[in-house]
Amino acid sequence: MQRGCFLAAMLTTFVIAFGAATSQHGLVQGFLVRDGRTVFPLGIYELPKTDAELQTMAKAGINVVRCSNKEDLDRAKRAGMRGWVPLPLQSEDEGKVRELVAAVKDHPALAVWEGPDELVWGFTAASSLNREGIYKVHGEWWLQTPEAVEYSEAQARKIVPRLIENIRLVRSLDGSRHPIWMNEAGRSDMKFIREYVEHVDVTGCDVYPIHTGKRHPNLLGDYTDRFLSVGENRPVWMVLPGFAWGDLNIPGKAEKSAYASFSETRLMAYSAIAHRAKGILYWGTFSIPAAAGPEFRDSIYAMTSELAKLVRK
Repeated sequence: MQRGCFLAAMLTTFVIAFGAATSQHGLVQGFLVRDGRTVFPLGIYELPKTDAELQTMAKAGINVVRCSNKEDLDRAKRAGMRGWVPLPLQSEDEGKVRELVAAVKDHPALAVWEGPDELVWGFTAASSLNREGIYKVHGEWWLQTPEAVEYSEAQARKIVPRLIENIRLVRSLDGSRHPIWMNEAGRSDMKFIREYVEHVDVTGCDVYPIHTGKRHPNLLGDYTDRFLSVGENRPVWMVLPGFAWGDLNIPGKAEKSAYASFSETRLMAYSAIAHRAKGILYWGTFSIPAAAGPEFRDSIYAMTSELAKLVRK
């Protein structure tokens, strides 16, 4: 069997085989459930400004998009899509969490609650910790200095219990109808993820391995395996690059813009799926400059269209 045919057969079987299974927290074997059928999540973090752009995404097979409120979910529903809503589950403000959940928990387009993005990375290895003077040496986390270890442990003792309590609150308010998903950085520390992972429904990470002069699209499978392991085989959704590092203007990280080719985009998606990823999402498309032309965005849409056709009955 040729490689393309094998991948098509694998993904089709992967999703459709569970169509009649019982759902838990809005999931079947890690896939979303819609109208009694399983849906392989093809997501994007960018909610475009116009409904015409949103329709373009929907026609390209994208079926879930990041939303902030009821109005965003209304737009997603009109486009035939669903939305995930981020919640500040690490916050001490329980009232804010209650308010956000109450506002959208019964919306027909709501698919997923998203926890704080890259939570562990934020108090361990984030470059902002150097810029803010919390770490005195660049990359101090990777040196594992006593100061970096002590800081991370102290932050975890405050943040993780709040996260768990807010997860319990959301399940109570929502009746556990919608899954809770946490996305981490690919290299986020496993020790701290293990402290909360049993309380979430879906785990996963973002991996953006395309740089000028350093391109490793084959890493997606390795990182998928990593999060299957730390999540004790919980469903893994992988977030792939929808941008070029050079477009982000990150302080201290000047880099020419290098976009993934379609072949690289395809390899990243199928590497993750071959290692049992249950969803593929794209971050960063909001940063694509007009000067880059439509080619890169079109290549992402070509990929989501290809994946959507594999599981469309």
